[in-house]
Amino acid sequence: MIKLSELNLLGIMKTAAVGFSIAAYYLILGGSAGRMRPVPWLIGGAAGLILLMGARPIAESIDGNVQFQFIQTLLNML
Repeated sequence: MIKLSELNLLGIMKTAAVGFSIAAYYLILGGSAGRMRPVPWLIGGAAGLILLMGARPIAESIDGNVQFQFIQTLLNML
């Protein structure tokens, strides 16, 4: 059975694959500007892949360190 985290990973990879595919299209059929047009797509695809792959561990570390002591104190005072 596929877990939700595996589906998220597949979605991230599909998104990067679309960006790389558009870059390949520009590179192959771009003519004289074919070397310059795919560069933003390649950089964006790589940066987005790194950002989204790193977002989950950052969110999990923040989630594990959050404490709601202040809110619980306020609720106990009421």
